[in-house]
Amino acid sequence: MRNWTIFRKLDDFERYEVSIHGDVRNRKTKRILKPFTIGKGYQAVTLTKVTNKRKIKYVHRLIGEAFIDNKGLPEINHKDEDKTNNHISNLEWCTHKYNCNYGTRGKRISETRLARA
Repeated sequence: MRNWTIFRKLDDFERYEVSIHGDVRNRKTKRILKPFTIGKGYQAVTLTKVTNKRKIKYVHRLIGEAFIDNKGLPEINHKDEDKTNNHISNLEWCTHKYNCNYGTRGKRISETRLARA
Protein backbone atom coordinates (compact mmCIF):
# COMPACT_ATOMS: atom_id res chain seq x y z
CA MET A 1 0.00 0.00 0.00
CA ARG A 2 1.09 3.57 -0.60
CA ASN A 3 2.45 5.67 2.29
CA TRP A 4 -0.16 8.37 1.75
CA THR A 5 -3.48 8.26 0.09
CA ILE A 6 -6.98 9.62 0.34
CA PHE A 7 -9.77 7.19 1.17
CA ARG A 8 -13.50 7.90 1.12
CA LYS A 9 -16.29 5.84 2.64
CA LEU A 10 -18.62 4.14 0.17
CA ASP A 11 -22.20 5.39 0.49
CA ASP A 12 -23.93 2.06 -0.14
CA PHE A 13 -21.37 -0.12 1.65
CA GLU A 14 -20.59 1.29 5.10
CA ARG A 15 -17.89 -1.32 5.79
CA TYR A 16 -15.62 -0.19 2.94
CA GLU A 17 -13.72 2.77 1.57
CA VAL A 18 -11.97 3.47 -1.73
CA SER A 19 -8.81 5.43 -2.54
CA ILE A 20 -7.87 7.70 -5.43
CA HIS A 21 -5.38 5.01 -6.48
CA GLY A 22 -8.03 2.33 -6.92
CA ASP A 23 -7.61 0.47 -3.64
CA VAL A 24 -10.76 -0.75 -1.90
CA ARG A 25 -10.35 -1.65 1.76
CA ASN A 26 -12.28 -2.76 4.81
CA ARG A 27 -12.70 0.28 7.08
CA LYS A 28 -12.37 -1.72 10.30
CA THR A 29 -9.42 -4.02 9.48
CA LYS A 30 -7.79 -1.70 6.85
CA ARG A 31 -7.30 -4.82 4.70
CA ILE A 32 -7.08 -4.05 0.96
CA LEU A 33 -9.43 -6.21 -1.12
CA LYS A 34 -7.90 -8.05 -4.05
CA PRO A 35 -9.68 -7.08 -7.27
CA PHE A 36 -10.52 -9.67 -9.92
CA THR A 37 -11.14 -9.27 -13.64
CA ILE A 38 -14.74 -9.38 -14.83
CA GLY A 39 -16.62 -8.61 -18.02
CA LYS A 40 -14.36 -7.34 -20.75
CA GLY A 41 -11.29 -6.77 -18.59
CA TYR A 42 -12.61 -4.46 -15.88
CA GLN A 43 -11.52 -4.87 -12.27
CA ALA A 44 -14.16 -5.62 -9.64
CA VAL A 45 -14.43 -6.47 -5.96
CA THR A 46 -17.05 -8.30 -3.90
CA LEU A 47 -18.53 -6.14 -1.15
CA THR A 48 -20.81 -7.26 1.68
CA LYS A 49 -23.58 -5.08 3.01
CA VAL A 50 -24.44 -4.93 6.73
CA THR A 51 -27.29 -7.34 5.92
CA ASN A 52 -24.61 -9.84 4.71
CA LYS A 53 -25.81 -9.51 1.12
CA ARG A 54 -22.90 -9.64 -1.33
CA LYS A 55 -22.55 -7.45 -4.40
CA ILE A 56 -19.91 -7.35 -7.15
CA LYS A 57 -18.93 -3.77 -7.94
CA TYR A 58 -16.60 -2.34 -10.59
CA VAL A 59 -13.63 -0.55 -9.02
CA HIS A 60 -13.71 2.34 -11.53
CA ARG A 61 -17.37 3.06 -10.71
CA LEU A 62 -16.66 3.07 -6.96
CA ILE A 63 -13.91 5.66 -7.50
CA GLY A 64 -16.09 7.75 -9.79
CA GLU A 65 -18.98 7.74 -7.33
CA ALA A 66 -16.73 8.59 -4.38
CA PHE A 67 -14.44 11.23 -5.91
CA ILE A 68 -15.54 12.57 -9.29
CA ASP A 69 -18.29 15.17 -9.62
CA ASN A 70 -21.05 13.77 -11.84
CA LYS A 71 -23.52 15.99 -13.63
CA GLY A 72 -25.97 13.20 -14.43
CA LEU A 73 -23.68 11.23 -16.75
CA PRO A 74 -24.15 7.44 -16.78
CA GLU A 75 -20.71 5.97 -17.55
CA ILE A 76 -17.06 6.13 -16.51
CA ASN A 77 -14.38 6.36 -19.20
CA HIS A 78 -10.76 5.20 -18.81
CA LYS A 79 -8.86 8.01 -20.55
CA ASP A 80 -5.82 5.86 -21.43
CA GLU A 81 -8.08 2.94 -22.48
CA ASP A 82 -6.39 0.66 -19.91
CA LYS A 83 -9.27 -0.95 -18.01
CA THR A 84 -6.97 -1.88 -15.13
CA ASN A 85 -5.73 1.69 -14.56
CA ASN A 86 -8.28 2.87 -12.01
CA HIS A 87 -6.41 5.93 -10.74
CA ILE A 88 -8.66 8.95 -10.35
CA SER A 89 -6.61 10.94 -12.89
CA ASN A 90 -7.48 8.33 -15.55
CA LEU A 91 -11.25 8.36 -15.02
CA GLU A 92 -14.04 10.67 -16.17
CA TRP A 93 -17.84 10.60 -16.24
CA CYS A 94 -19.27 10.58 -19.76
CA THR A 95 -22.20 9.72 -21.99
CA HIS A 96 -22.59 6.29 -23.57
CA LYS A 97 -21.98 7.75 -27.05
CA TYR A 98 -18.78 9.50 -25.94
CA ASN A 99 -17.53 6.32 -24.25
CA CYS A 100 -18.21 4.23 -27.38
CA ASN A 101 -16.46 6.70 -29.69
CA TYR A 102 -13.51 7.45 -27.38
CA GLY A 103 -9.92 6.74 -28.44
CA THR A 104 -9.07 3.79 -30.65
CA ARG A 105 -12.23 1.71 -30.09
CA GLY A 106 -13.68 2.46 -33.54
CA LYS A 107 -10.39 1.66 -35.26
CA ARG A 108 -10.08 -1.65 -33.40
CA ILE A 109 -13.63 -2.67 -34.33
CA SER A 110 -13.00 -1.82 -38.02
CA GLU A 111 -9.81 -3.88 -38.04
CA THR A 112 -11.62 -6.85 -36.48
CA ARG A 113 -14.39 -6.67 -39.10
CA LEU A 114 -11.85 -6.47 -41.94
CA ALA A 115 -9.93 -9.44 -40.57
CA ARG A 116 -13.12 -11.54 -40.52
CA ALA A 117 -14.07 -10.67 -44.11
